[in-house]
Amino acid sequence: MDLSKNKFGGSEVNMLRILNRYWQNQFLKTRIVLMLDHVQVVSHPDYGIVKMDEQACHQYADFLTQTISWSRLMERIRNPDCAGFLAICKRTGEAAGYEWCVVSDTKMYRHDKFAVPLQYGLLFHAFVHANHRNKGVFRAIKSQAGRYLLEERGCKKVLSVVESLNTASLKANDKLGSQVYGKNYLVKCFGRNLWSVTKAPTGITIDYVGSGKKSRNL
Repeated sequence: MDLSKNKFGGSEVNMLRILNRYWQNQFLKTRIVLMLDHVQVVSHPDYGIVKMDEQACHQYADFLTQTISWSRLMERIRNPDCAGFLAICKRTGEAAGYEWCVVSDTKMYRHDKFAVPLQYGLLFHAFVHANHRNKGVFRAIKSQAGRYLLEERGCKKVLSVVESLNTASLKANDKLGSQVYGKNYLVKCFGRNLWSVTKAPTGITIDYVGSGKKSRNL
């Protein structure tokens, strides 16, 4: 009997990956907090990057509401602390991807149980359509959003939160010049989020996220 195989039909390594993902989804999820303190804008010859407004939201509503509701979309676009950047294919005019960003200026925001420190910006909810992946679209959008937060909004630093198992996103952020700022741990009880623990150069913060709203969610 080949002991390197399991009932899932994969190797022992694959089995460990499955168990690790189950552990992270059910009990303790590890996320890497990345930081940009400067950014070089990446221009793309085949895609234009535009800052979203309500007109763009209406024009590309079907694309933008694949992952969030229309009401949430409008809430974001009308929030002066929040901005979205959209990649448009120059050849076809179709939307290819987007990235959202927010600055905790006088209000502290939270996205996906991560509290954004005051005076910091956060890049979040990035998406590139499958037809446009591996073409540099992600870097082009993220660089524009990062420049906006640093130069136009005056953020001290710009953060991103990436799951430790998402190697593709970690590599893409590394190419953009992101550095590891810290780690965030979501403590769970069979999938239910209870605590968000962030370890950063400024110290360790522990937030109870089991119920209630301690900050504005995006």
